[in-house]
Amino acid sequence: MNFRVVIIGAGLSGLACAHGLARLGAEVAVYERDPSPTARPQGYRIQLDPPGLIGLRQCLPPEVLQLCLATAGTPLAPPRVLDHRLRPITEQAGAPAAYNRQTQAYPFHRATLREILLSTLPAAVDFGRECTGFDEHGDGRITVRFSDGHTDTADLLVGADGVGSAVRAALLPHARVDDAGLRLIYGLVPLPDRNLLPDWVFETMFTVATGPERTHIGLGPVLFDHSRTTAITDRPTPVADYLATMVGARIDHPAMPPFPELRRLDSRALAELARRLIGDSWHPDLYRILDHWDTTTLFPLRISTAAPVQPWSGSAVTLLGDAIHAMSPVLAMGANTALRDAGELTTAIATARTTGRRLNDAVTDYQRRMLAYAQPLVTASQRVGRARVGQH
Repeated sequence: MNFRVVIIGAGLSGLACAHGLARLGAEVAVYERDPSPTARPQGYRIQLDPPGLIGLRQCLPPEVLQLCLATAGTPLAPPRVLDHRLRPITEQAGAPAAYNRQTQAYPFHRATLREILLSTLPAAVDFGRECTGFDEHGDGRITVRFSDGHTDTADLLVGADGVGSAVRAALLPHARVDDAGLRLIYGLVPLPDRNLLPDWVFETMFTVATGPERTHIGLGPVLFDHSRTTAITDRPTPVADYLATMVGARIDHPAMPPFPELRRLDSRALAELARRLIGDSWHPDLYRILDHWDTTTLFPLRISTAAPVQPWSGSAVTLLGDAIHAMSPVLAMGANTALRDAGELTTAIATARTTGRRLNDAVTDYQRRMLAYAQPLVTASQRVGRARVGQH
């Protein structure tokens, strides 16, 4: 089965999928709207559990997978939820049965993973190309259109282009992505010396402290074993230990500006806003942590959640990750599920190659499986998010 694939979106899932399909012998072209890999903030820490790690394993050449794993941070105890005075909270909103935080999870630096996937991809990513839609032909092939007049024709189009997916808008115009009613100010605390911060910060994989008006602070330590990467040739850009730190609030918080205004704030104004959002009744340790925030790293995020969609018939167009199942970050399953998607699609197409089934049948199998595991996680993220931080 020789085939050509166009992937829209050069995030982690799109790049992982490109690796997987290239290993199957496909000719893969990846297009990204951003003008360069560093054109906008990509985030810092992500947490990968077995679904995401298995997805990477299904897609990547062994040597690339080993490089990714060598750059992982140290695994810590499962996440915890506290109140704003650092007292434990027992939550009533449960995660789905398949969600198991007793399994090993690892923090990764998102930019490092992306750097590895970009640098080891057989073909270069075409940056600065914004997809505007596609046309399906009678022979089953797809012509993808771009805002600058460029076109590309392929046997399979994969939309990995995030919450604002142009591929989803054309394929499933009825699919809705809703504003979850939450905003985050996200940045990091450098850790030249762990003694700068309280010891409890480094005990767990992630800590959420929730306070009045559902304002919350999230803390995720990323601590590297640098001895694992020193012997690697062409290792990625070194990253020092840090604490991913975010302050979140509902959009109806009195101090929260509309998102267009929030996006225009500079880093110092974002730090000042974060302090206004949390007020003056939190535990002193939390103010101490924010005192060490590197304000130059701050940027705002709007949280979205996808409405359920019904399975659709397989064609030569499909979707991965946030393009089809955007979810709030409370369960830390967005990146995991997107990478699982890449692995599931690669596996479905590999199986079709060995059994002689059509490419469209493989896509149908993937979509049915993807919706079955992803949509319960979207629902659970929304349910836990409502209970924990007051999302819509």
